[in-house]
Amino acid sequence: NKIGGGIKNGKKFKAVQTGGPSGGVIPEQLLDLPVDFDELDKAGSMMGSGGMIVMDESDCMVNIAHYFLNFLADESCGKCVPCREGLRQMIYIYERIMSGNGRVEDLKMLEDLSVILEGASLCALGSTAQNIVVTTLKYFREEYEAHIYYNSCPAMVCKPLIHYTILENKCSGCRICVKSCPVNAISGEPKKPHLIDQDLCIKCGACMDVCPEKFDAVIKRTGILEKVTLGEKISEKVT
Repeated sequence: NKIGGGIKNGKKFKAVQTGGPSGGVIPEQLLDLPVDFDELDKAGSMMGSGGMIVMDESDCMVNIAHYFLNFLADESCGKCVPCREGLRQMIYIYERIMSGNGRVEDLKMLEDLSVILEGASLCALGSTAQNIVVTTLKYFREEYEAHIYYNSCPAMVCKPLIHYTILENKCSGCRICVKSCPVNAISGEPKKPHLIDQDLCIKCGACMDVCPEKFDAVIKRTGILEKVTLGEKISEKVT
């Protein structure tokens, strides 16, 4: 707080990544960890380039791991199979989890691939690439489980797992959201509650952005959402 001014917009601290793209994440409970080579290594991260990336509650740790794995795959020379193919398989698994098609065995597969990358890669890029996977699994495993078991992204980042819905009891039928939707996914008569077609919705959030504050009728949710038609109550089977 004294040096950086705290978390932007007053959000809650979640983790900090140290050491660059190959570094691991350190959770809130380890914030008092001394910044030295040995302590960071014990926590699953490293000193690396000396950089730090602070993450808050709006960051999805599954998405974060996927992002850095993509970067590392692009940087990989491709000479050794463990790094080249291991990163490729990890990225494939993450994409499956983030799309709502994750499997229970995916977590064990990620852990097994991490061991192979660390022990069999020819250079430091491959042997440290698993840090982001191992630490996010260790400290934020519940986020992975939410994606796999409940089709839910707690940070509401992974687009396939989020839904924009209109609250029937708050919608005035002003049609502002209808005009803002780029794919015509919103239907409803003037001055009557509207409905978002989840099959057409591209999760751009335009409807939520333009909904007048006095109504605040559009909400963002994650989890399993039952399809409804106009006049039916929106399902509560979401988190």
